[in-house]
Amino acid sequence: SQPLPEMLVAAGGIFTALPPPVVALALADLVRRSGVSHLAIDQARILGPLGTIEDESERRRLMANLADDILMPLGSLILPSGIRPGRAAGHLRLKDSASVSEVELHPGTVQVIDLPPGRTGRAELDFRDAVRLPKRAHHFSVEVGGGLGGLLVDLRDIPLRISDRPESRRAALEAWQRGMW
Repeated sequence: SQPLPEMLVAAGGIFTALPPPVVALALADLVRRSGVSHLAIDQARILGPLGTIEDESERRRLMANLADDILMPLGSLILPSGIRPGRAAGHLRLKDSASVSEVELHPGTVQVIDLPPGRTGRAELDFRDAVRLPKRAHHFSVEVGGGLGGLLVDLRDIPLRISDRPESRRAALEAWQRGMW
């Protein structure tokens, strides 16, 4: 399968009305590919009209000039695959210019770590079992960027599996969305 793109951009429609962490979770649910990606949203809905410019060089020039102004950073997404259920998956250590955060990683969860817009950091991930991110290993060190949604670590299985029992399904969905709203 293809690796997660370096950047995912949500544009137009319902995305502009939702809270940024909810948009970040929606992007994670849409792609379901292992990897690390920066997330952004076209809040002003400018990408659509820019896409209608016929001259490719003119379109690229305008996009390059406007990208920092039209794309609002949502944060970063870390989405490993191959997490075994039932026990702690490992831990994450996030170092940025202002602080160091340590988080225990739990299978089947979506964990949000505060990383404000404009801040970047290095996430050191140590897993108990080898996971794919997109290569298979136990330890990863990745650059992440902050945003309105922070750093999203999605430890749900790929492909996403949810219980067939209504009570379990409802509880899982509520737990995943609790930190987003």
